[in-house]
Amino acid sequence: NVVVQSTGETNKVVLAKITLKATNRDAILRTITATAANQGAATASSTLRAVYLYDGETELSSTSSITSAASGIVIADIDLTIPKNTTKTLTVKGDIYKATGNYITGATSTNASSAIAFEANSFAFSAEDATTFATATVSGSNVTPGGAYFYIKAPTLALASASISSVSVATGTITYNGKA
Repeated sequence: NVVVQSTGETNKVVLAKITLKATNRDAILRTITATAANQGAATASSTLRAVYLYDGETELSSTSSITSAASGIVIADIDLTIPKNTTKTLTVKGDIYKATGNYITGATSTNASSAIAFEANSFAFSAEDATTFATATVSGSNVTPGGAYFYIKAPTLALASASISSVSVATGTITYNGKA
Protein backbone atom coordinates (compact mmCIF):
# COMPACT_ATOMS: atom_id res chain seq x y z
CA ASN A 1 0.00 0.00 0.00
CA VAL A 2 1.23 3.46 -0.93
CA VAL A 3 -0.22 6.59 0.64
CA VAL A 4 -0.68 9.25 -2.04
CA GLN A 5 -1.74 12.85 -1.75
CA SER A 6 -5.24 14.11 -2.50
CA THR A 7 -4.01 17.69 -2.98
CA GLY A 8 -1.16 17.13 -5.45
CA GLU A 9 1.09 14.55 -7.05
CA THR A 10 3.01 11.99 -5.05
CA ASN A 11 6.51 11.87 -6.47
CA LYS A 12 9.08 9.12 -6.88
CA VAL A 13 7.08 6.14 -5.58
CA VAL A 14 9.13 2.92 -5.98
CA LEU A 15 7.37 0.67 -8.50
CA ALA A 16 9.99 -2.01 -9.17
CA LYS A 17 13.61 -3.04 -8.77
CA ILE A 18 15.41 -4.77 -11.62
CA THR A 19 18.73 -6.60 -11.45
CA LEU A 20 20.75 -6.80 -14.69
CA LYS A 21 24.08 -8.51 -15.36
CA ALA A 22 26.46 -8.41 -18.33
CA THR A 23 27.96 -11.88 -18.73
CA ASN A 24 30.06 -12.16 -21.90
CA ARG A 25 31.27 -8.60 -22.48
CA ASP A 26 30.64 -5.09 -21.26
CA ALA A 27 27.12 -4.04 -22.27
CA ILE A 28 25.39 -0.70 -22.76
CA LEU A 29 21.75 -0.59 -21.67
CA ARG A 30 19.83 1.60 -24.09
CA THR A 31 16.09 1.10 -23.52
CA ILE A 32 13.70 -0.58 -21.08
CA THR A 33 10.10 -1.27 -22.04
CA ALA A 34 7.45 -2.16 -19.48
CA THR A 35 3.82 -3.06 -19.66
CA ALA A 36 1.49 -1.18 -17.35
CA ALA A 37 -1.66 -3.11 -16.53
CA ASN A 38 -4.99 -1.47 -15.79
CA GLN A 39 -6.23 -2.44 -12.37
CA GLY A 40 -9.79 -1.94 -11.19
CA ALA A 41 -11.12 1.52 -11.94
CA ALA A 42 -7.74 3.07 -12.76
CA THR A 43 -5.69 2.95 -15.93
CA ALA A 44 -1.93 3.30 -16.11
CA SER A 45 -2.23 6.61 -17.97
CA SER A 46 -4.63 8.03 -15.38
CA THR A 47 -2.51 6.88 -12.43
CA LEU A 48 1.12 7.40 -13.52
CA ARG A 49 2.22 10.83 -14.73
CA ALA A 50 5.87 9.91 -15.25
CA VAL A 51 8.21 6.95 -14.77
CA TYR A 52 11.91 7.23 -13.88
CA LEU A 53 14.84 4.81 -13.94
CA TYR A 54 17.49 5.14 -11.21
CA ASP A 55 20.89 3.58 -10.61
CA GLY A 56 21.20 4.16 -6.87
CA GLU A 57 20.44 7.86 -6.38
CA THR A 58 21.29 8.77 -10.00
CA GLU A 59 18.41 9.30 -12.40
CA LEU A 60 19.31 7.63 -15.71
CA SER A 61 16.23 8.45 -17.78
CA SER A 62 12.50 9.09 -17.58
CA THR A 63 9.32 9.22 -19.63
CA SER A 64 5.93 10.82 -19.31
CA SER A 65 4.43 8.83 -22.21
CA ILE A 66 2.32 6.25 -20.37
CA THR A 67 -0.20 3.96 -22.06
CA SER A 68 -1.71 0.60 -21.14
CA ALA A 69 -0.53 -1.09 -24.33
CA ALA A 70 2.04 -3.89 -24.46
CA SER A 71 4.71 -1.23 -24.94
CA GLY A 72 3.06 1.13 -22.49
CA ILE A 73 6.17 2.57 -20.87
CA VAL A 74 9.38 3.06 -22.85
CA ILE A 75 12.35 4.47 -20.96
CA ALA A 76 14.90 5.35 -23.64
CA ASP A 77 18.30 7.05 -23.90
CA ILE A 78 19.62 5.26 -20.81
CA ASP A 79 23.22 4.70 -22.01
CA LEU A 80 24.32 2.82 -18.89
CA THR A 81 27.48 0.73 -19.30
CA ILE A 82 27.44 -2.50 -17.32
CA PRO A 83 30.92 -4.05 -17.11
CA LYS A 84 31.31 -7.79 -17.79
CA ASN A 85 30.38 -9.95 -14.76
CA THR A 86 28.94 -6.92 -12.95
CA THR A 87 25.41 -6.78 -11.60
CA LYS A 88 23.40 -3.55 -11.55
CA THR A 89 20.22 -3.14 -9.55
CA LEU A 90 18.05 -0.42 -11.03
CA THR A 91 14.96 1.15 -9.47
CA VAL A 92 11.84 2.18 -11.36
CA LYS A 93 9.98 5.06 -9.70
CA GLY A 94 6.81 6.86 -10.69
CA ASP A 95 4.96 10.10 -10.11
CA ILE A 96 1.35 9.38 -9.15
CA TYR A 97 -1.42 11.81 -10.12
CA LYS A 98 -3.44 13.50 -7.40
CA ALA A 99 -5.72 10.90 -5.85
CA THR A 100 -9.47 11.14 -5.87
CA GLY A 101 -11.50 8.71 -3.79
CA ASN A 102 -8.58 6.34 -3.19
CA TYR A 103 -8.73 5.42 -6.91
CA ILE A 104 -11.88 3.38 -6.25
CA THR A 105 -15.10 3.96 -8.19
CA GLY A 106 -17.49 2.34 -5.76
CA ALA A 107 -17.82 0.28 -2.61
CA THR A 108 -17.64 -2.99 -4.53
CA SER A 109 -14.97 -2.11 -7.09
CA THR A 110 -11.48 -3.51 -7.09
CA ASN A 111 -8.80 -1.37 -5.50
CA ALA A 112 -6.72 0.23 -8.20
CA SER A 113 -3.04 -0.50 -8.49
CA SER A 114 -0.16 0.13 -10.79
CA ALA A 115 1.17 -3.19 -11.97
CA ILE A 116 4.29 -2.80 -14.07
CA ALA A 117 5.80 -5.88 -15.71
CA PHE A 118 9.17 -6.44 -17.38
CA GLU A 119 9.92 -9.41 -19.63
CA ALA A 120 13.38 -10.86 -20.04
CA ASN A 121 13.56 -10.59 -23.80
CA SER A 122 14.73 -8.13 -26.41
CA PHE A 123 11.31 -6.45 -26.38
CA ALA A 124 11.78 -5.36 -22.78
CA PHE A 125 15.52 -4.63 -22.65
CA SER A 126 17.54 -3.15 -25.48
CA ALA A 127 21.30 -3.36 -24.99
CA GLU A 128 24.47 -3.34 -27.08
CA ASP A 129 27.90 -4.90 -26.86
CA ALA A 130 30.12 -2.09 -25.55
CA THR A 131 32.95 -3.05 -27.92
CA THR A 132 31.23 -3.92 -31.21
CA PHE A 133 27.89 -2.12 -30.63
CA ALA A 134 26.10 -5.24 -31.88
CA THR A 135 22.71 -5.94 -30.34
CA ALA A 136 23.14 -7.88 -27.11
CA THR A 137 21.24 -11.12 -26.53
CA VAL A 138 18.98 -10.71 -23.52
CA SER A 139 17.89 -13.63 -21.36
CA GLY A 140 16.66 -14.24 -17.85
CA SER A 141 13.49 -14.37 -15.81
CA ASN A 142 10.41 -12.25 -16.32
CA VAL A 143 9.85 -9.67 -13.60
CA THR A 144 6.35 -8.91 -12.38
CA PRO A 145 6.52 -7.00 -9.11
CA GLY A 146 3.50 -6.91 -6.85
CA GLY A 147 1.00 -4.18 -7.56
CA ALA A 148 1.35 -0.93 -5.67
CA TYR A 149 -2.06 -0.02 -4.29
CA PHE A 150 -2.56 3.74 -3.92
CA TYR A 151 -4.66 5.16 -1.09
CA ILE A 152 -5.26 8.61 0.39
CA LYS A 153 -5.49 7.05 3.85
CA ALA A 154 -3.92 3.78 4.92
CA PRO A 155 -2.56 2.37 8.13
CA THR A 156 1.14 2.67 8.77
CA LEU A 157 3.03 0.33 11.04
CA ALA A 158 6.06 1.28 13.06
CA LEU A 159 8.20 -0.88 15.30
CA ALA A 160 7.60 0.32 18.85
CA SER A 161 10.18 -1.82 20.60
CA ALA A 162 12.23 -4.98 20.23
CA SER A 163 14.44 -7.07 22.42
CA ILE A 164 16.86 -9.89 21.82
CA SER A 165 18.11 -12.55 24.19
CA SER A 166 21.15 -14.72 23.64
CA VAL A 167 20.78 -18.49 23.71
CA SER A 168 23.45 -20.82 25.01
CA VAL A 169 24.81 -23.29 22.44
CA ALA A 170 26.79 -26.40 23.35
CA THR A 171 29.26 -27.91 20.88
CA GLY A 172 31.36 -30.72 22.28
CA THR A 173 32.90 -29.44 25.51
CA ILE A 174 32.39 -25.75 24.72
CA THR A 175 29.26 -23.74 25.57
CA TYR A 176 28.81 -20.22 24.21
CA ASN A 177 26.04 -17.73 23.47
CA GLY A 178 25.83 -18.31 19.74
CA LYS A 179 22.12 -17.85 18.96
CA ALA A 180 19.51 -15.24 19.63
